Amino acid sequence: MYRVDVTRDVLAERRLVHRVLIAVAVLVPVGAVAFALLMLGATSLAGAPEGGPIAMGAATGVLAGLFFGVWAGVVASSGDIEHTEDPHSH
Repeated sequence: MYRVDVTRDVLAERRLVHRVLIAVAVLVPVGAVAFALLMLGATSLAGAPEGGPIAMGAATGVLAGLFFGVWAGVVASSGDIEHTEDPHSH
């Protein structure tokens, strides 16, 4: 009985990590490009130099991608984690 519960927990945690890594791998480049393009548009409209703000936008997009990637992976796995805590869900 105990071994079955541990195996279910381990599998749920592995799925959680897998989903987090996939979401981060997708959302970091998307966020970097999206924020860099936003900064490119803003600096083009303002007639300001573009190099620094675009790099800053890309860095901000990376941070946003990390945050939302981890969040999306955890939310996607919340059902699996809840099923490991319920003793009647065998």
